[in-house]
Amino acid sequence: MKILKWIGLAFLILILTSAPFVFEGDIPKEIIDEKYTNSASKFLVTEKGARIHYRDQGKKAAPTVVLVHGAMASLHTWEPWVEILSSKYRIVTLDLPGHGLTEKVPKGAFGKDNLTDTIHAIVKALEIEHFILGGNSMGGGATWRYTLNNSQRINAMILVASVGISSLS
Repeated sequence: MKILKWIGLAFLILILTSAPFVFEGDIPKEIIDEKYTNSASKFLVTEKGARIHYRDQGKKAAPTVVLVHGAMASLHTWEPWVEILSSKYRIVTLDLPGHGLTEKVPKGAFGKDNLTDTIHAIVKALEIEHFILGGNSMGGGATWRYTLNNSQRINAMILVASVGISSLS
């Protein structure tokens, strides 16, 4: 039994001393941006200092569809939709704070209001007055909240496996 304790202790020491050699630090932002952006990628720096990654694709003069991804996702979620819809619509996709290439927001404000503020910042910057808003999962909750507060701007709402209305309060 004593030998098992010594083997366990040796194994623990081996793991702890090898950890610095196995794990790397953060990958520089420039390398990540280069890998995950394309020619449609743009960044908006808001008045609050947040850096939001978005893409504006498709027919610029056509009706606009803004798509908001869910938790643990990014604007890449919508790539199949963009491919299909961009021949008839203007498609705007965005990375919510703390997701994709959008950085954390100042002071770590990741609440539900910040999600709708992010949507508003993008449509305001792109001067989009009326649009179709779609969301998935957590992005569906942001879509609900944005629509409730800005119904005059929303032509239609698309919810894909969205959070429920009870989770919006």
